[in-house]
This record gives sequence, C-alpha cells and structure tokens, in this order.
Amino acid sequence: MLGLRDIGPAIAPLNGQPGFTNAVLRKLAAEGRETDPAPLSVPRWLGASLERALGAVGARDFLARSADRAPVAIRVRDASSRAEWLTRLGELLGPDRVRAGALSELAIVLEPSGPLAALPGFGVDWAPQEEGSQVVALAVGARPGDEVLDACAGRGHKSAILGRAIEPGGAVDLADLHPKKLARAREDLAALGIRPRAAVAVDLAVGAGALGARYDRALVDAPCTGIGTLRRRPEILLRRREQDLVELPSLQAKILATVLDRVRPGGRVIYAVCSVLPEECEDVVACVLDGRADAERAPFDAPLAARIASEGGGPAWCFRLTPHLHGTDGYFVASVVKKA
Repeated sequence: MLGLRDIGPAIAPLNGQPGFTNAVLRKLAAEGRETDPAPLSVPRWLGASLERALGAVGARDFLARSADRAPVAIRVRDASSRAEWLTRLGELLGPDRVRAGALSELAIVLEPSGPLAALPGFGVDWAPQEEGSQVVALAVGARPGDEVLDACAGRGHKSAILGRAIEPGGAVDLADLHPKKLARAREDLAALGIRPRAAVAVDLAVGAGALGARYDRALVDAPCTGIGTLRRRPEILLRRREQDLVELPSLQAKILATVLDRVRPGGRVIYAVCSVLPEECEDVVACVLDGRADAERAPFDAPLAARIASEGGGPAWCFRLTPHLHGTDGYFVASVVKKA
C-alpha cells in the first residue's frame, strides 16, 4: 500500500479542499486495511515520537484506528437530560444509531442520516462536541462559585461545560488570540443561556493582557500539532514538520506559564493538547515547572479525570486519551496546582 509520504506530493495542491483530501486519504487507508495493520504511513520523526509515547504496539494501534472514520458526538446541557435525548434521538434515527458516550456523562454518540442542524434541540438543548473534548473540560473540575478561565477558548465548546459547572455564583472568562472566534463563542454560548463574564483577545504567549482576575481554575487547551485528530483531519500529516516539535512546545510552555501566573494560590490549571506526542505533553509541563517553585504536578480532583488516570496505570496527575483505547480523539491532559 502507498504510504502518505508517497502520495503527499500528488495531493498537496488539494490542501485548500480538506474534504476531498480526507476522502482520498481514507480511501487509501481502507484499501490497505486487509494487509497492513497500520495503514497510515508517517514520517520517521513522527513514528519515533509516537513510539516514545505509546510503545511500538500502541503506536501501531493508534495509527490503525486513526485511519477510521471518527464517530459523531454531541454534548447535552447537563447529565440529567441525557436519557431524554437518547430516547428522542433514538426514535428519530433508530435505537441502533444512538448510544451514550463511554466516558463523558454529557456525551451521546450517533450516526446521523442528515445534517445535525436539522435535528430537534440543535444549538439549544445540545451541541456537537467530540467526546474527548468534553472529557478535557470535565477534567477541570469546575464547581459552583468558582472563577474559571478558558485560556484558549476558540469557539467556546469547552467553555459551555465550564459555564454550566460554575453555576450558581461563579464566573467564566474566555481568552483567545482570535477576536472572531471569541465573538462566535459568545453567540453560541448565549444560545445555550451561558454568558461569560469577559471575552478577552490576547496573545498569552506574550502576557495576560486585560485578564485581571485571579482564577480558582483554568484550562489551557494549547495550540498543538493536532496529531490526535487524524481521524478527522488526516491532511495534517501533509503539513506537519519535525521543526513543529521545537516551535510548538515553546509556544505551549509560554502560554502555560502565563496562565499559571493568573491562578490563585491553591488554584488548579488543566493543561491539554489534542496530541499524544511527549514533546507537547510531559515535556512541556516539565519545562514550565522546572523553572518555578510556586507550582507542582497534582492528582486530579475531578472524579472522571482521576478515574481515567487510575485506569491508565500511569501517574495520577496526567493521562492520555486515544482512539484505540477510548474511542475518542487523542489527547494529553495534565493537572498542575499553584502552591498555597
């Protein structure tokens, strides 16, 4: 079977048409499934990093599952409403095409027969969100009354979970480099009845800008290679370079350090990337904490995150989600606490 290194030059001009590129890559992966247990060929530097993170067998299984089509997941408003929507969507789509998420208590995984926006409840009672992304937000452990920062908020998917968790009496602030994403996040959150206290456009790699609060908890879902999202975006393999594992960790470390400065003593920062590569994961946390005495790795206090870390058999302060073990996109999630 042709590897991606072989077909890259042929489809590189199609990078502006990701849907078509995805279809080409998945077709090639499917054609090689019977004879090749890891149909996605990757550059040597990436293969070495995956093996360092997951071991040889884990790296092979990760790549094999990354060639599969990703499931569609949605997030309901709260856990108490999931049973109702499982029933309603099951009646519309068929009970064999709707199931509860395996990890997030807010997740429903489904096989839609048309656009999600055509289904009842879209954008108000539930919204699309990949299940692993939901787990990242739940790992923050936000509680009623907390002041929470979503430091790389993007379109606000994780902010929605945080905004519900801090009610009543709490506040959630959004920060992102891109003002247009923040504006769209405000609109989408307003439709869900969630109103952030502030939405600040800021380059957190440089400083905190107008973020004046001292937070109880913060989420840093940092820019990364996106290797964990290969099921959705296989064209990433055509764009990533070995140099990314130098440039991106430097950016991630700067953002994490800035956010740690905005957390109260005793407060917690959850650092996450949609990658499993150690250069973007444990190495970044080590880079930041080795240079400061006021923060430390700490076990998760959110029950779901603590359980996943425990079941993974690794340290209590971090875990990885992977498509071959959890059925989600690939993520690294770590817990850091500001010393009291």
